[in-house]
Amino acid sequence: MGVAWATPVLTATPAGAAGTGVCAYSISTTVGPVTAPGVTASWSPPLPSTTVPVYGNGVYGAFGPGAVPTLTLSGLAPHLQVAVSLDLYVLGSWEGSPVPGAQPIPDRWALRVGTAASPTPPIVFQTSFTNRTAYAPQPGVAAQYYPAQSPTGPPWNPPNPPGTGAVLRPSPPPLGPLQPFNPYDSSNANASKSALYQLVITAIPHAASTLVLQFVNQSNSQADETFAFDNLRVCPT
Repeated sequence: MGVAWATPVLTATPAGAAGTGVCAYSISTTVGPVTAPGVTASWSPPLPSTTVPVYGNGVYGAFGPGAVPTLTLSGLAPHLQVAVSLDLYVLGSWEGSPVPGAQPIPDRWALRVGTAASPTPPIVFQTSFTNRTAYAPQPGVAAQYYPAQSPTGPPWNPPNPPGTGAVLRPSPPPLGPLQPFNPYDSSNANASKSALYQLVITAIPHAASTLVLQFVNQSNSQADETFAFDNLRVCPT
């Protein structure tokens, strides 16, 4: 399991508010990347050179099932913890976590945090999202773990309704209604199913001069289940 999931703290603070001073790294589609003096940053693979419009905003992405965009920061000043904040766009037919009668494989998103010595950093935050209210034509109502963390395996018992904690959804903004979604109906507009969440995850244990962050799409392999982000800030404390 790596770092105990009870240690990092998910706050309700708006994205971009992590940390109280100058952060080691930030990136947004309006300003671009900003690094603190002495810090070097690299992405693997490189972030898309174009942005995808969502709600009229620019974003970095979108990243499909299995995608793991990885940020490495080197030359960090001494610290004991890290805070990470971002605007997370959950795009497409995410189905959350299984409930009776619904699809059996959860659609999850995870943040891994480690050092240069950890090729697969441990998960420090993992949750599930759903962009639908029902899984037609199968019975059962979709549910999600966010803002709670998701377990690594069954039994699943997602405690929250679809879209819990979202700050923006379409049809119309700022919080349009989520609608039943039929995955077998080709006329259903999957792309319209989306939500924006503002995440701030604090108190992540980390003390090395090099920090590795991985943002992981753990959805169940449907091509339209993607994520994108903007306004990322990484703040050692």
